[in-house]
Amino acid sequence: MLMRWWMVPLLVASLKVVGCSEEPKAEGQKTACVPRKTTFCRCPGTGEGGWQTCQEDGAGLGECLPCDGSNLNTNPDTPPTPTFDEAECGNDIKEPGEQCDDGNLDDADACLSTCRRAKCGDGIVHIGVEECDDGNDDNTDGCTDECEILTPPSEKCPGDVLQVTADPAGTRVQGDFKALQPNHEGSCGGTGRDAVYSFVAPGDGEIIVSLAMLDGAKADGVIHVRAGSCDAKDKEVACVNAGAAGANESSDPFVVTKGSTYFVFVDSQDDTPGGFSLRVRFRPDEACEGQGGPCEVQDLKIKGQCILGTLVCSEDKSSLQCEPGKPAEEVCGNGFDDDCDGFVDNGCTCAHDICSEGTALAPDCKLQGGGTDPCIAKVCEADDYCCAVEWDDQCVGAVLSFCKIGTCIKEECAHPLCQTGAKLTAGCDGAVKCVETICKTDSFCCGNTWDATCVDKVTSICGIPCK
Repeated sequence: MLMRWWMVPLLVASLKVVGCSEEPKAEGQKTACVPRKTTFCRCPGTGEGGWQTCQEDGAGLGECLPCDGSNLNTNPDTPPTPTFDEAECGNDIKEPGEQCDDGNLDDADACLSTCRRAKCGDGIVHIGVEECDDGNDDNTDGCTDECEILTPPSEKCPGDVLQVTADPAGTRVQGDFKALQPNHEGSCGGTGRDAVYSFVAPGDGEIIVSLAMLDGAKADGVIHVRAGSCDAKDKEVACVNAGAAGANESSDPFVVTKGSTYFVFVDSQDDTPGGFSLRVRFRPDEACEGQGGPCEVQDLKIKGQCILGTLVCSEDKSSLQCEPGKPAEEVCGNGFDDDCDGFVDNGCTCAHDICSEGTALAPDCKLQGGGTDPCIAKVCEADDYCCAVEWDDQCVGAVLSFCKIGTCIKEECAHPLCQTGAKLTAGCDGAVKCVETICKTDSFCCGNTWDATCVDKVTSICGIPCK
């Protein structure tokens, strides 16, 4: 498990670090150190390494701990490396490599089961905060780039009109049960909240209606369909309620007639809120005489564009089936994992340098001058989020600690932290904040010159090894 230098003191024996206070300091009040900030220290008389934490009011540093002989190191030029328990997501302790840890593995709250903070665009609905989350910034697909449903679905007949065509991908629409009331019920159930949609069959053929509960939604979904009349229960042509709470539903194909109107009810067994995605697919009678259009293979374990396939006729010519595509060659710069190896743009030029936040970096991405940077592979091995999702501030921090590169700085520092030179300005190293920390304990470094003592503190205070 990767130990990030600004988080490592979390589990040191006998030292408990609590969360940062957000209460503002009184105007004009000065502090001797950053409240609750933990830094490396030497135990008096022994040379043993430990950690000390700034008091809550910033008045001064606390006792150097553990100082019990467990981390003895008499060489002042080689700081000891504390050992820590392996981080475990879901244990209610924010540990190295985690953005958060709320003590559970629920994807519906602010901290995901991967111990990453929930955010709009991650494809997972944060219940009570987001109305929907389809993982993209397309504002025309029913879910906006701010994770809001464009228009609440209709809960009364004749319902919202869907434009169903022969496109094999089908017609999709999203909604949320929380904005609805219980008005309808199918023969297989559905006494809870429901939405109504209608469509006109574009031709003679079959319709398949499927309902996907968005990630985190716990509603028990039901689908029932009526032909010709929205209010007549005896006109029901399909009803499915096979799954439990939170499960997806899909109807068997039912026959439709060109020009006839059909009414689809997205229903539920109770009043549990939560987002849903409805998909209506039309298969014309003649569709299986040849090869159809593109389709999706419903297997989330397959990554990249290889989830796309082609509709082909079954052996008995009775229906179209989705035949998965095969991995392609990687296309640089398109944002897809074309060859399905789990990395975007592998083998391409790196989208940015390792000291900058940005898109995910493939372990074998090429530097501007050619060749690869072994540090990327090390960071990705320890934290695959950096190479699968995005290269965030924690990944930059991993470069500093894991790859032991003390010259990885951000913003506009006059020179690398590990080199002597002109004074540095607090904040010039961005999220690293090492300069700010050092200057609060030694104003000479930011007021006069960044000398050898300041460079030594890059390691002793910030924990960043200088080569």
